[in-house]
Amino acid sequence: MRQRRISPHRVPIEAIDPFIQKIMADTGIPADFSADARREAERAAQCGIPQWQELPCRTDIPLVTIDPEGSRDLDQAVALARTDHGMRVIYAIAAVGLFMTPDGPLDRETRERGATVYLPDRIIPLHPEVLSTHAASLLPGEDRPAYLWTFEVDTDGQVLSTHVELARVRSRAQLSYEQVQRAYDGHAALPAEVPADLPELLGIIGRLRQECEARRGGISLNLPEQRVERQGDELRLEFRELTDVEQWNSQISIMTGMAAAQMMCEANVGIIRTLPPADPRDVRRLRRVAAALGLTWDADTSYPDFVRSVHPDSPAVLAFLHAAVKLFRGAGYRALAGEDGENGAEKSADRACVSDVVECASQAAESMQSADSMEATKADEAVNASSLMGTASEGSAEDNGESINGSGASGESAGGDSSHQQHCLEHAAIAAPYAHVTAPLRRLVDRFGLEVCRCLCAGSEIPVWIREALPLLPAIMAADTARAGRCERRAISVVEALALRGREDEIFAGTVVEVSRGGRGTVIIDEPAVSAEIHSAEVESGNRVRVRLSHIDADNEAVFDLVSIEKKDS
Repeated sequence: MRQRRISPHRVPIEAIDPFIQKIMADTGIPADFSADARREAERAAQCGIPQWQELPCRTDIPLVTIDPEGSRDLDQAVALARTDHGMRVIYAIAAVGLFMTPDGPLDRETRERGATVYLPDRIIPLHPEVLSTHAASLLPGEDRPAYLWTFEVDTDGQVLSTHVELARVRSRAQLSYEQVQRAYDGHAALPAEVPADLPELLGIIGRLRQECEARRGGISLNLPEQRVERQGDELRLEFRELTDVEQWNSQISIMTGMAAAQMMCEANVGIIRTLPPADPRDVRRLRRVAAALGLTWDADTSYPDFVRSVHPDSPAVLAFLHAAVKLFRGAGYRALAGEDGENGAEKSADRACVSDVVECASQAAESMQSADSMEATKADEAVNASSLMGTASEGSAEDNGESINGSGASGESAGGDSSHQQHCLEHAAIAAPYAHVTAPLRRLVDRFGLEVCRCLCAGSEIPVWIREALPLLPAIMAADTARAGRCERRAISVVEALALRGREDEIFAGTVVEVSRGGRGTVIIDEPAVSAEIHSAEVESGNRVRVRLSHIDADNEAVFDLVSIEKKDS
């Protein structure tokens, strides 16, 4: 029988299936929905939502979706326009919650799942596909219910006003990041139904919001992302950097999350995403890492400014950015439970936001990724990006702590009069209060935050089922996203090992990006796009090394040995 030729670095999809099945069973990831949940989803998709005729029609807005190539779970659509004061940003977010009954079979099952799980050969959706990729997805040419956010933005990128409502919308086109990037660069035209100035306006608002991020002390790490690309019936690993369009698009998502958090903090009801600031000792340690790698980090340059000044095109910078990822710990969610059943919409904007707070800040929730994890992006998470830490001085917590966190927020950050209250509700990477509301098809918590914001904007009562769910959501999200993260990481390890099978004793070049106590080093291999663990007391972060694939062990993990360390230029 003729043997099938396997391309280098590629993995046949049928080879990975038994491993993925075992990983899903080990981590408790459900493969199928219950019959009751499926029936509810199918009935809702077929019959539509009860509120459909009551929703205002906004199908005249020229919305488009911008996502990774081939996506079908389309959460967001955007429209941009110039105004006399700057720009209007309209952001439609899928209203999947309208398709389910509170505390019904589907609602209960989504709480058990928490998030969509993205595996190399399959997607385990949060909602049945009849909703997530069809009836609730913002597919082009289809009328859909959506939470429609309207932002008036000034010429500096600052938000002047925000409004959110439920409406009927229709996307004009489904675009990919690469497609819009090519159009922006002048290499290709977009479909005729797409506004001609979309790429230009996206670049303008994206850069303005990046400048706002810099002023308030936020930062996103520009780390190459490991991705599994499907090519026919094979999988291929690769490292890639985010395009400008992806980063600009994510700034609109972050802006929406900040606006949602501000609404919820002012009303003291809802759920926000939190990330505590880095320990000043860790910042000092990171400065020592930079010095050891030969990077010049001036004493009067803050951490965010330094990160923005470097690019991962050298071994030293790549190692530094990997070290910077670990600067922050403890991402989680915080429920704002309100007071005595009072309607949050009637609370005044200057109320302190910390009474009756229910918190579950679990490190396990850090595993929320985009696929950052759900697509990576949608980098509205910036947890793998990080920080607002740092002034030039490292000497005291006061220099590196709360007084820095709120600086430059230009009124966009929410909270009461107390800087401590403001600080304890902030997301350190965003450098402002922040909420997850832009990915409801893929993440459970978003649909609750979206409905809270709609009610607050309309001045209507928060539904009882949402108020009852809010205190439970932090723990649900921590557990469910930790489980999804374990499953996704193990699946990637399997693909790495299978991509290397048959190449035992081969030598690979790479960069040491991390060295832990005990001499264990993490190496990012140039090609194929895999990481390797080695044990040596001689290696340092930033070293260029050659490693040998020793064998694939019984757990399907690739085992490497150090061969040599390249000498640094003198």
